[in-house]
Amino acid sequence: MKDIVRKVDSLKELARSVRIADASLALPDIVEIKIDHLSDAAIREQLLRLTPVRTPIEKVYDVLQSHLYREVHRSNGDLWIEIGSYSKPVSQPTATKSWPPSEEEIRSQISAPVTLPPMTTVRAFWKFDKERKLRDIEIKREVVEFKPKQ
Repeated sequence: MKDIVRKVDSLKELARSVRIADASLALPDIVEIKIDHLSDAAIREQLLRLTPVRTPIEKVYDVLQSHLYREVHRSNGDLWIEIGSYSKPVSQPTATKSWPPSEEEIRSQISAPVTLPPMTTVRAFWKFDKERKLRDIEIKREVVEFKPKQ
């Protein structure tokens, strides 16, 4: 009985000292990132929790494939994915000043071109050192505006 108690106590101590070194083991299957509500720094921090600095490129690739469910691209020894895109609603035309609207107000609203809201695309770039271990993650946003043909 005394031998068992000593071994159980040492197992408890061992269990308390264990840390998860592979973040992918503690992650849910798919990770969702709310790109339109988070700053670039907050997105970067969330991604660094998934893929900490010094993680080998192969492990980063596996985590991206299995937890972000996005196509992973390779470029100059680095990896990148398009996290997503979003747009903000276009402001509505101002209401007419008088009722019923004048003929001029009606014509100006009809002739106004229909525009789509600008689309913002968010991409994350995993940068690796010469040892092929993660050194940093960069977040880049690109705004695309849709203009009507004239």
